[in-house]
Amino acid sequence: MKNHIFSIIKDLKLPSGNFVVTGSAGMAVRGMRSFQDIDITVTEDVYQMLKEDRKWQVVERRKGFEVVVIDVGGVKAEANPYMHTWYEYKPDIKELFQCAEEIHNILFMNLEHLIAFKKERMLEKDKDDLVFLEEYRKREVK
Repeated sequence: MKNHIFSIIKDLKLPSGNFVVTGSAGMAVRGMRSFQDIDITVTEDVYQMLKEDRKWQVVERRKGFEVVVIDVGGVKAEANPYMHTWYEYKPDIKELFQCAEEIHNILFMNLEHLIAFKKERMLEKDKDDLVFLEEYRKREVK
């Protein structure tokens, strides 16, 4: 599962340092749970590049909130520079990049940001994810 995530992300050929993987893919690479898709926060210039790339499809998630989506081997990858518009969670994007955890040369959202996002969004799956995240953090502290 972990290797599959790394291979999908590398297949996207995104410029290193210009994207951070967020959401369940970050939990999957840490062995917490499986993933269904890969959410990626990208820099504004990378987002514009992807919007112009015919392989990526521009999708409006809700009024004024567009993302670009691509299917890689049956897994949907979704990218946008707007993480701050997800619900009321508004991280400083620069800080999100600076605090990201590098795993196999790929930046993943750090646990503190991931926990804060899950607590703010609080979908049913987020409640379960928060249990996994807290258990993982306790194991890491030991």
